[in-house]
Amino acid sequence: MLSLPESGLSKSVKQHNVDLNVLCDWVEASAVFDDDHLSKSDVAKALLQQEVYEKQDFAMEIVDQAWSVVSSRIKYLASPLGIEVSKNRIARKVKWETFPAYGFCLTLSCVSLYPKWVKDHWGAASLRGELFEELAQESLSKALAGWTVRRVGWSPGNPVKLREAIASIISDIKEVAGSELDLHVDKHANELGLDLLAYYSYGDAHASIPVLLVQCASGENWQSKRHTPDLGLWNKIVSFNSNPVRGFAMPFAYADAREFRKDTMSVNGVFVDRNRLLGAFHRTSSEVSDALNKKLVAWVTQVIATVPKDDQ
Repeated sequence: MLSLPESGLSKSVKQHNVDLNVLCDWVEASAVFDDDHLSKSDVAKALLQQEVYEKQDFAMEIVDQAWSVVSSRIKYLASPLGIEVSKNRIARKVKWETFPAYGFCLTLSCVSLYPKWVKDHWGAASLRGELFEELAQESLSKALAGWTVRRVGWSPGNPVKLREAIASIISDIKEVAGSELDLHVDKHANELGLDLLAYYSYGDAHASIPVLLVQCASGENWQSKRHTPDLGLWNKIVSFNSNPVRGFAMPFAYADAREFRKDTMSVNGVFVDRNRLLGAFHRTSSEVSDALNKKLVAWVTQVIATVPKDDQ
């Protein structure tokens, strides 16, 4: 299995001091990238060997919790993961390359497992950010049937300054420029928190249509981005005839439903975590495009080869 996470697993004697998000992601990543099968006893043994726990029975309590979470995640995503979760065992039937988007999101989730490794081996932030934007665009296109979803944020693969994109945005959603566009959008502005624009057109020439302004966050600073894009600011840039809704997409997943509800309140809009992002393909019986799959495989193959393992 992969090496025990560098953070999130504190000494637990009389109470559990383990971040369940970290433990679940570690179990998933170990099963996907390093083990054809993984048992509860394997996980408990690793926690005991690294002295996170002193007693096996107590360690098994947190392992049971993690197993329940991972089982529900796998059940939600189902095909084409090729992973089976039984009472005491996780078995992987296919390689992660069968569904690269899943492997890609798990690799990004390693930011909370191995922060030191991330700094040395993740490579350029712009590349992984661009790949995640492409994945989010395809996912939202599947989930929002009939909607148009396009990338707006600047990237090496989409080197369009925001000033140049504003006219196209306004034209797409049949709106007019805001009174303070010139004040807030100068020639140097790249995105102002807006990565994806999603809207539903009725095919006429009128405004007042559903609009989503989406932020895509794939790095360790994702929590600080939940308030973006700033809708108050965007209402100065575009004179919306109907209020847009903020959207937020990330490759990470929550282990606790209460924590999900609490943290997502700050988005005050549509929140797309790893399960929702990947689940869109399963629910619509569709696949990630071949072109994006190839790019995801290339990036993950290079990065995951250096991830810490327990035999290193």
